[in-house]
Amino acid sequence: MTYKKEIKITGSAVYPIIVGENAVISESDGSTRRTSVVVKVEEISDSEIKFETQNSIYYLRLEKQKPLAGIILKKLFEMRERQC
Repeated sequence: MTYKKEIKITGSAVYPIIVGENAVISESDGSTRRTSVVVKVEEISDSEIKFETQNSIYYLRLEKQKPLAGIILKKLFEMRERQC
């Protein structure tokens, strides 16, 4: 059996992590990581996902959603209401 490197990262998946496809992760430091093909996915908790690729085992701690998008949407709806 081949040893696989374990990698712990914080961020969010750009696309759903699906067996048979590469995972694309937006990391908390602003970088983007593309993995080799995913062979197994396991949800550890609401805030952490473990997935295995052909080459490594990843522990992805999900970054909390930044509220900026919600704030922008709220402001757009408020502006729209004022125009009506």
